[in-house]
Parts: sequence; structure tokens; C-alpha cells
Amino acid sequence: MKTKSLTSMNISIPTALRERLEEKLTREAYGSASEYVRQLIRQDLERDAREKVEALLLEGVHSKKRIKVTPKWWEEKDAMIGATPRRSAKRA
Repeated sequence: MKTKSLTSMNISIPTALRERLEEKLTREAYGSASEYVRQLIRQDLERDAREKVEALLLEGVHSKKRIKVTPKWWEEKDAMIGATPRRSAKRA
């Protein structure tokens, strides 16, 4: 099993916020404040990524350049990113 390298980071928060955090950690069974903060950071980064993809999709939708998306097009895109080739969906 691969061990992830960790680094520490200290933050200052008001006492009232710390108390509410401790309540949440207990209520939701987090192992530590670090575990909770890591989860928040991951969620924020995922949200940023989704927003970026959405913006790119909207940019494509609103562009005047149109392309025909075919199985060959997908194969080329998959090859560009090293993805596993898609299986063709059979249409009725």
C-alpha cells in the first residue's frame, strides 16, 4: 500500500467557531479536525473542476464552430488522454 506524504498547516479560528467545529466532529464522527478540513478542500477542488468543465461545455455550445461527434472522434479523444477505448452503444 502506498503511503501519502502529509504536511501540516496551522490555522487560527475564533473560539466560537472552534466550539462549533468540535460539536460537528463529534456529531458526524470525524476522526479529527484535519480529516474534516481535508474533506472540505477536496469538495471545493471538485466543485472548481465541475465549474471549469461546465464553462468549457457552455463555451463549446455557444461557439459557431460545429463538429460531428462520431465513434472515431471519441477514439481520437480517448487516445489523446490515454483513456480506455469506449465500447460502441448498439442502437435499435
